[in-house]
Amino acid sequence: MNRTVVHLVLAFSAFTSAHAEDLPDLAQFAQSICGDIPEGNLTRTSIQGKIEAEAGLLAKIITGDANVSGSKTTEIYKGIPFDKLPDNIPTVSMCKLEVVKLMQAAKNQTSQNNGNTINSTGNNNNNTIGNDNSASQ
Repeated sequence: MNRTVVHLVLAFSAFTSAHAEDLPDLAQFAQSICGDIPEGNLTRTSIQGKIEAEAGLLAKIITGDANVSGSKTTEIYKGIPFDKLPDNIPTVSMCKLEVVKLMQAAKNQTSQNNGNTINSTGNNNNNTIGNDNSASQ
């Protein structure tokens, strides 16, 4: 089963801008979130709660900086698109894949906010704390 997760993460990373050096950290973080929730209880709410409890570690992984401020951690957490998660996830493996997707979305959002660009949907409706500057396409 772990091979399946690794393959899914690798396949997913081929379609995203994740750097290869991020994968072990992303996979380990996803395991720490999903591995502690019993199958059958893998819900959006339970995953969101676990990620919130580990927001500091998530911010370090997303930014690559060991010294992330509390306000930056909050900004990153608020930028996670939890609404993209299914209400119920049947297996730990699927949970890990969904958590990696969320982390990649948060990383992309953080990069875009730092670069004063619009969000990935192509509109200017960012729901994160950060720059008030808007960018044109």
